[in-house]
Amino acid sequence: MESFLFYLFLVGIIIASYQDFKKREVDNWINYFLFISGAIFIIFKSVINYDFSLFLSGVACFVACFVAGNLFYYGRVFAGGDAKLLIAMFSIFVSVGIISSLVNVGLFIVFLLVAGSIYGLCYSLFFYFRDFFKINKQIKKEFRNKYLKYGLISGIFLLILTFANFAFLFLGIFIILVCILFAFSKSIEKISMIKEINSRDLREGDWLAESIRVKGKKFDYRWEGLSKIDLKLLRKLKRKIKIKDGIAFVPSFFIAFIFYLYKEQIINWILGII
Repeated sequence: MESFLFYLFLVGIIIASYQDFKKREVDNWINYFLFISGAIFIIFKSVINYDFSLFLSGVACFVACFVAGNLFYYGRVFAGGDAKLLIAMFSIFVSVGIISSLVNVGLFIVFLLVAGSIYGLCYSLFFYFRDFFKINKQIKKEFRNKYLKYGLISGIFLLILTFANFAFLFLGIFIILVCILFAFSKSIEKISMIKEINSRDLREGDWLAESIRVKGKKFDYRWEGLSKIDLKLLRKLKRKIKIKDGIAFVPSFFIAFIFYLYKEQIINWILGII
């Protein structure tokens, strides 16, 4: 990775992480600045070195990041700002040759998913211990759901069948863990991630935690969040509104960026263990 790009994206991701922590959104200008700066750098370097293959590698990285960002967005893994940031980072993955450049993209995405899982778990545990009694009470309520009950019963039944066939052990444990994690995540969402704010403080992209009717139009939760048109109507209500306060995910990019910086050492370490 070029030192210029390293420091450029390091500062950009730190600013984006701060914004995500502060207001749960990242300004578009950061993503646009990183994208344009990286693109100009790749084009400039290609022209100076008379290396058209570098430009093609940049195009390949952009396409890969664009596809991955949209897949994660429409698959409801990323919010819009996260997808834009991944696309804006395409230039740091450019290497000698298209194949090696695409491998870099793949490695970063793996690091990002690992970092996001660890970060999300730590964030969830923070909420759990902060609202310990309320969340435990809510978990008990979640297990009143008949589907979770059936899931637990099925998992326990499979564990009993382990005495007849050991193959049922992992399936039974998996089903029980899924039920527990579902109840845990839903409880955190309902207790720790819902807050009331004044309607005038609503922002574009906010997720509603309740259904609201304004002049015959119904507003519900949707993945894309509130639009500018929605805000014009909702801000006129002049009352408290419940919204879902999502986890700031951009810090996972910072963690993955550090992993990516030391990717060779990490790969060698993993290969050494294997």
